[in-house]
Amino acid sequence: MKSFTSFKLLNISSSQRRINRSAKIIIRLFTYLVCSSLMVFGSVVNAQSIINPDFETFSSCPTAQSQLIRATGWTQPTTFGSTDYMNVCTPPSGTSMTLAPLVLTAQNGSGFAGAFMELNYNNGSTTRYKEYLTNKLSAPLVAGVTYRFSFYVAHLYGTTSPAKFAPSDISYVDLPSAEQGFLGAVFSTVSPTNSNIEAAPPGNAASIVNSFGSGRTLIPASNANVYGAASRNAWVKVILEYTAVGGEEYMTIGQFRPGATVITDKQAVYYLFDNFSASLTPPTILSKSVSPANIPSGGTATYTFTLNNINAASIAQTNLSFTDNLPSGLRLATNPNVVVTGLTGGTVTAVGGSNSIVVTGYSQAVNSIATITVNVTNMPGQGNANCNSNPAAFTNTAANITNISDSISNNVGDVCLVVSPIPFNCDNQMYLLQNANTGLYNVVTSTNPFSFPIIGSAAGYQYNASGFNPIDGYIYAMKTFSNDLLRIDASGVITDMGAITGLPAVTGTTNYNSGEIDNLGNYYIKPVGANSTLYKVNISTQTATAIVLNQSTIPSDLAYSVPTGLLYGVGTDGRLFSINPANGNVTFIGTSPGAATFGALFGSSTGGIYGINNLGDFFQFNLTTGARTNISSAPASGNNDGAHCVTAPITFSADLSVTQTDNSTTYTPGTNKVYTVVITNNGPFGVLNANVLDNLPAGIPNANVSYTAVASTGSATTVTGTQIGAINDLISLPVNGTVTYTITVSVPPVFTGDLINTVTVTPPSSIVDNNLNNNQATDINTNGCTEPGAFDQPGQPSLTGISDLAGFTGGTTGWPANVNNGHIVIESKNKGFVITRVSSSAAITSPVEGMLIYDIAASCVKLYNGIIWKCLEKDCNPPTN
Repeated sequence: MKSFTSFKLLNISSSQRRINRSAKIIIRLFTYLVCSSLMVFGSVVNAQSIINPDFETFSSCPTAQSQLIRATGWTQPTTFGSTDYMNVCTPPSGTSMTLAPLVLTAQNGSGFAGAFMELNYNNGSTTRYKEYLTNKLSAPLVAGVTYRFSFYVAHLYGTTSPAKFAPSDISYVDLPSAEQGFLGAVFSTVSPTNSNIEAAPPGNAASIVNSFGSGRTLIPASNANVYGAASRNAWVKVILEYTAVGGEEYMTIGQFRPGATVITDKQAVYYLFDNFSASLTPPTILSKSVSPANIPSGGTATYTFTLNNINAASIAQTNLSFTDNLPSGLRLATNPNVVVTGLTGGTVTAVGGSNSIVVTGYSQAVNSIATITVNVTNMPGQGNANCNSNPAAFTNTAANITNISDSISNNVGDVCLVVSPIPFNCDNQMYLLQNANTGLYNVVTSTNPFSFPIIGSAAGYQYNASGFNPIDGYIYAMKTFSNDLLRIDASGVITDMGAITGLPAVTGTTNYNSGEIDNLGNYYIKPVGANSTLYKVNISTQTATAIVLNQSTIPSDLAYSVPTGLLYGVGTDGRLFSINPANGNVTFIGTSPGAATFGALFGSSTGGIYGINNLGDFFQFNLTTGARTNISSAPASGNNDGAHCVTAPITFSADLSVTQTDNSTTYTPGTNKVYTVVITNNGPFGVLNANVLDNLPAGIPNANVSYTAVASTGSATTVTGTQIGAINDLISLPVNGTVTYTITVSVPPVFTGDLINTVTVTPPSSIVDNNLNNNQATDINTNGCTEPGAFDQPGQPSLTGISDLAGFTGGTTGWPANVNNGHIVIESKNKGFVITRVSSSAAITSPVEGMLIYDIAASCVKLYNGIIWKCLEKDCNPPTN
């Protein structure tokens, strides 16, 4: 090399190793036979060999710079410039050409080449200087066929020159960015000559002109490995492809940038080359497609990798290998269902849930098309509404293909998978947001205590103030420390819809922690802390309107009641309050049942408001008293928020039962009857506002009934003190809670018939009671003072009978003998028995004990008991005399 000055930049070593002449003859003969065979059978093999691709074969060991000609098959194409050949040879020779003291040696073996790509020396007189190396292929390239070949490059870097390089004042640098992208190969039907280089100062090499050759393939400037730090004094691999015009036999390697370099005086760009692939071969073309191109979140799509080995110079391919690293939004389906067709001998590693498909060691026949199919799905919590919304996570590109073998051409284009959002069902289901790295969780109410399984995966950031939109079925929330509206679908996929206009400017403390969406789709959000501002957000337009409240509140969440048209919240003191969104009026309800933070509230279509206490347990609020009833146990949660479709009910199951007893089966007129009634919630969930009804026994005036009620711990009743009349009570019962009623009935003295008392407990609309057989209890008492005649008692037969009926039979078994214990038996169907009628008992001057009369004045039958006359009437009291 280096004919541009009077001195040599490389010292010639004092000695050199020589190869045995016989060995050289054998090597050359073998090379000739191989090359000849390839040329003769090229139409079958269809691989154009590169002669001596690894620079291991040589005519004699190089001893100085500028001796590329000694590497078999390689030439310096022009007389300007002098490309270098390094080889320690075999056996090693102290006079052979190396880069010592640099530790850089051949990439493999012992031989490699080196050339100046750019140079500035002698104050700019060499700024166009370039060197090249040319190899004549074993056979011409076939028109229209794309060939692939590889090789390794390195470039010297630093101020230390190899010992045999002179002068020693040259610094080796990277190619300037403006001069990158021109390093590569030009293919031609003839070897380039001096006539093919651009004009340059006399005696200096320059760039081969762009018009020379049939075409070129260059290493793109984007290849940071080749042009950057990775190849500084180190080898990196290069793979290039070239589509032949036809007839090209020469491959020339070098820097094909015309014009002068911008590097400064005494700087050089010097590249090394080694281990070219043995031949230029038409690769199999790798492409990729997906079907269907649009799946619902959690659905499955099939990726198809196609290896097309059909071309005019097709060869059988071996060791086909590549790895597809899925973009971040995708993973392999639980069942990847890998199917390989048209390939033999290799393996596919595809584990369900992982993010890569590894293809290794396959073979493919000449002129064939092979496919590999594998099923993929989206990562939980990630979606892609369209190909522009999240391309980095859902578009598979050529860059995702790595570890690709030299025999595969990566022709993978942008393969986009759309993962459509899935709306939630507007039903009983409640949802909980929690944690600083916020996740969306199902509230599973099938068991007590509740459980909270996650939907998808955590977001990686915090969001809050959620609400379920019954209009479109999505949950919306606010991204913390921003004004961004988030949309969440049923699989947990979060879409950032962008900022809401009309909200205060974002600061480092911007935080909306309370939110709800009403039945019309209006989204209400409230900033964290004590303040008197509520914002109403139009989700469609993403605009907010401020609502000024008439007093400050500090809720941790909001819930909407469709029947009342009000928003509800719980202050830090545990007190329930309502907000009228139409006018901003705030109303506090009842007194605080105790300080508590309810970070998650839920509204039901039935009007019920529920909440999860951050410390644990799930409650329903009494919208009249502000009291809360424990519905279920629930684990503690933090940074939480609740969402539920307000046009759907929230329901639970409970077995309500009622028992009633008075420890008697009879009653006595004129006395009190005391009943004990117990209403019990047998679970599995608590109940708010069950209705207890006792309409009192028929014939008993309201004034004759009084009752009290006692609730167990955690239970509630509206009854206070002693109440009068029928019972119509609303009670709240946690699991195993009771309300006990003590009912006192004053039975009138003239009351007749059965005394019947029925008590019923009816669950509220939010409770499903699957056992209604125990929801009612009835107590029946008979009059204990009156008993019917017992004519069937044993005794003496009656002997005398008076009857106006036919059928007097007489005798010892006929009538009246068949009526026992009578003195006279009288019977008639339509006549009465009349006793003596007197104006009053006073008219009898000499009464006899046992005398009977009808007292006209007293309108009763009287009996003289030996002392006084008494009307015969019902009286359960024993006689006084």
